[in-house]
Amino acid sequence: MVYGVRTLAVPVLDGAGPARFALAVRTTPEVITEARTEWFLVRARPSARALDALLRSPAERRPPAS
Repeated sequence: MVYGVRTLAVPVLDGAGPARFALAVRTTPEVITEARTEWFLVRARPSARALDALLRSPAERRPPAS
């Protein structure tokens, strides 16, 4: 644990379901407050899905689920 730092992470999943990587957002607790946690997660999840698509080989790519 690092004091003065808050980190939120969402998984970057592969087609079979396991997490291949994680997308993390890290800043101070004054920025990621309890009240704003969901705000950050709502924006991080689509980015993680986009990363999943970009990290696949062209043969594995499919349109992201909405």
